[in-house]
Formats: sequence, structure tokens, C-alpha cells
Amino acid sequence: MKNKIQKLENKHIQMIALGGAVGAAFFLNSPLASGMSGPSVILAYLLGGLMIYVIMRSLGEITVNGNLTGTYIDYTKYYISDFAGYLLGWNNWLIFTLICVLELHTIGLLLTIWISCPHWLIYVGFTCIFCGFNLLGVRWFGETQFWFVCLKLSIIMIIFVVTGWVVSHHPFFINHALIRLEKYPYIATAFSHGINGFAKSIFLVCLSFCGIELASIAAPDAKDPQVSVPRAVNGVLFKILFFYIGTMLVFTLMSSHYIQAQGHFALIRESVKPGVSLVHQVIQSIATIAALSSFNSFLYGSSRVLYRMSCNQHAPRLLSMVNRAGVPIYSIILTSILIVVLTWLIDNYAHKLFWKISKIATVSGIVINWFTIIIVHFIYRFRNQNNPKNIEFRVPLYPYLNILIAMFLIFILIALFIANGFQFALITIPLWYFLLLICYNIARSG
Repeated sequence: MKNKIQKLENKHIQMIALGGAVGAAFFLNSPLASGMSGPSVILAYLLGGLMIYVIMRSLGEITVNGNLTGTYIDYTKYYISDFAGYLLGWNNWLIFTLICVLELHTIGLLLTIWISCPHWLIYVGFTCIFCGFNLLGVRWFGETQFWFVCLKLSIIMIIFVVTGWVVSHHPFFINHALIRLEKYPYIATAFSHGINGFAKSIFLVCLSFCGIELASIAAPDAKDPQVSVPRAVNGVLFKILFFYIGTMLVFTLMSSHYIQAQGHFALIRESVKPGVSLVHQVIQSIATIAALSSFNSFLYGSSRVLYRMSCNQHAPRLLSMVNRAGVPIYSIILTSILIVVLTWLIDNYAHKLFWKISKIATVSGIVINWFTIIIVHFIYRFRNQNNPKNIEFRVPLYPYLNILIAMFLIFILIALFIANGFQFALITIPLWYFLLLICYNIARSG
């Protein structure tokens, strides 16, 4: 990392992670999860929030105390094995690239209400714009993402305030909320769609939280990772929990499952009939901004993973070359081209692959990324068990919380295995890992 220019501050790292975690999934997946599970979706988000908290605190603890420069991919290589680092690195690159494809495809769909032009032109245009911001340097990228996410969160907060005002001044919604709140302690009401519906909603909850680990990916570009990463971890976690859990609590109380399944802010559309089209366009605008900021974050993360892989001799050396701004130019360009091509292929030839790709990204992220981070933290603590008092920013209630989260991840995997529609992902991912094993052995033998 000696040839890298470190210019990202704490606020930039927070917004990079928030940009990835509060994307289009905030608008598209959350209401679907609520429709699948009913009021128990709040429990799903609480469990997901606890899981993310432990995972991010684990990364923060290793960053502060581990005396390693790099990302959690480098930690995996150091604490487990070279192949584990290779597998996790390429797995991350695939996940982040696929999420970029999903976000870019969503942007094309959202913009069709205003722009009448071929989708490929939208894909190429926005990819070139954000690729340009990335190529200018991490400072330019960080500032762009900072203001992008600030705009997104500010608009969402305004919508929350308007929604609260409408609800608090409408007797129907107040009485409706009180009636629903009285029924929530009953299992039949809370789990109105059964345990099966609750288990299926976990998939969308986890997909919504994908991207929180971008705070660790950005660590090598930070001025002082040992200080900025822990601050970013704490700041991001509470912001995400507020937006996700707060939103689901309000709309679960105030609206029926039918309205929840139609999308966020349907409550306003139902109460202000004459302004339906206007409100719909506002929601479309916010969702587009969210998808753009998420795309920007994951494009950064995907290219930086590829760069780190090259630095670790797990990818072609050309991808570790940087320009005068200290930016891995070829990693960014290659990733950008691949994203545009994949998005165009899905848009024109494989519409059904959209949800299959999202399932691959979710399952792969759960099975490898988050579970590996928990294992790395276990190994790190085992190696430092003789000096536990010297560990700063430690994970609370270790090892009980870590074991609980590991069991929860296994439960999610089993639930996805049982649920319909995940067979493609569960078959494709092992084939992907087997291909990586072959490629690793070929590269080592060469």
C-alpha cells in the first residue's frame, strides 16, 4: 500500500458503507419482506441488525488491534490461509459486481418514467460518470459519495416527517395503529404468514444489509484506519438500524399487509388520492438516488477488491497499477466494462436472471463473507488469548454473541435450502467455488 494515496476521512467511510447498505433494496426489498412475514419482519430486521453489529465490530476490533494494513480479505489470508484469502477475494469481487449489475438494472427501470431512450445508453452513461469520479482519486470519490448519500438520507427524513404528520393528524390511522399494536403480542398475529414466511423474509433482510462491509474495503484508503474505521462502524450501524427498523415499525403499525407489499410510502399515496402520480414520482426519484449512490459504493468496492487481489498475487499484476492519483485505473475500467455488459445481457436476454443473481449474491455473501469474518475473529482472539486486556474496541459478550451469530447464519442457510427458488443459487455457488479451486491450483503450479 505504499503507492496508495490515503485521503478518505471518517465521514467518507461512513457514507461509502451507507451508500451500499441503503440502496434500492431499502425501497424494493423491505416492503416485500414485510409482505412475506407480517409484523415479525421487525424481529427479522432486529436479528439482522444484531448480526451485522457483531460482524462489523469484529472487523473493527481486528483493524484496531491486528497491526495489519488492508481489508478483511487480507485478514483472511493472514489468519486462515492463502487459498481462503483467494476464495474470499474473488467471491467478494463477484458479489459486489453482481450488486452493481442489480443496481444499474434498477436505475434503468426507474428512469423509464422520465427518459425515453434505450436502456443501454443509461447503463453506459451512468457507468462512465461514476467510473470518472473513481478515476479522479479517492478524495473526489469520497466527497461525491458523501453528498450523494446526504441528499438521499435528507430526502428520506423529509418523507418520514411528512408521513408522521399525515398519520398523527388522521384519526383512522391512529385507531388502526392502536388496534394492531394490541394484537402484536399474539404469535398468530406477529407471525401471520408462519415460520416459513419469516424464514423467507430473512433472505431479503440479508440482501438489504449487503454492503455494510464496504467500510473495511475502504480502510486502506483512510488517513488513519485504526481511528476512522471504528468510528465509521459505530456510526453506520446506528444509522442503518434507525432507517430500516424504524421504517418497518412505522409502516407495520400504520398499514395493512396489502399496502406493505405494494411498496414504501404507500400510506401517503392512500391518504392523498389526488396527488398519487406526484408522490409516485417523488418515490421513484428517491429510489433512483438510492440506487445511484449504492452503485457508486459497490463500483468502488469491487474495483478495490480486484486491486487487493492483484497486490496479493491472486490476480494479474496489471490490475494493481495505479495512476497519479493513486487509483487502480485498470481494475476500475475492467470492472465497469463487465458491469455494463452483464446489465445489458440481463436487460435484453435474461430478465429472469435478475432475482437469481440477487439470490446468488445473498447466499454467497452469507455462506462465505459473513461466516468467514466470524471465523477470522475467532482465530484472532485465540491467538491473542494471553493478552485479552490489551484488546481495544472489543466485541461485547465474546464469544457468546459470535456463536449466536454463527448459528443464525447456519439457520439462514438451512432456511434458504428448504425454501423454493433457491436451488439455482445453491447449485451455482459450489460450482463457482470449485472453479476458483481449479484456478488457484493452476496459478500456484504455474
